[in-house]
Amino acid sequence: WFGSNNTYIKANQIRFGESGAAYIDQYTTGQDINFRTSNSSALDTTGMTLKSNGNLAFADNNGIEFHNYGSGTNISNNLLDDYEEGSWTPAFSRPNMTITNANQVGRYVKIGRVVHIIGSLNTTSESGSTTGGPILVTGLPFTVREARTALSVRPAVWSHDHPSFATFELNQTHFELLEEVEGNPSGSTDLTGGRFAGGTGNYLWFGGSYFTDT
Repeated sequence: WFGSNNTYIKANQIRFGESGAAYIDQYTTGQDINFRTSNSSALDTTGMTLKSNGNLAFADNNGIEFHNYGSGTNISNNLLDDYEEGSWTPAFSRPNMTITNANQVGRYVKIGRVVHIIGSLNTTSESGSTTGGPILVTGLPFTVREARTALSVRPAVWSHDHPSFATFELNQTHFELLEEVEGNPSGSTDLTGGRFAGGTGNYLWFGGSYFTDT
């Protein structure tokens, strides 16, 4: 098809010859525009979709490839194939202890394989054994992979010793609260139930990042 001023569609080319903005219109309200490529077979559906609301969507495991922009060493991937935001529910947990949580707030942003989290919570009651076993915060939105890494914590109104820092536990969906060993700043130990008494209180604000699966 040939239009005016060298505007035409032919073979594998769409050409716009007019000055000003060019448009590809889907005239029916609420319909998407799909771009299909022959990655593995004729007219397969691995291409991107321009949604009717103006958003650009990709099939699973596809995304934006920054192939020509990597400048680091040992680059294993340049594909940005996931972004999401959401909420999760943090909760204190410890073996042999029943804990009532309150004011539980958890938020996350996942970019590729990296999960960024923030949150807060406190307790209103506790019962059971006060010795043995670490104190955890459970409910992370994705499983921790690759490495056991630290996150920042800010405690308040703890009846006994409070956590100095915390670590995301490898292959788990929780982080563990730790305290610095007195006289050994480089050492640490589990924050156990004996330091978690008092019922109401034990406020904790936290934030950090970890790696997960694709």
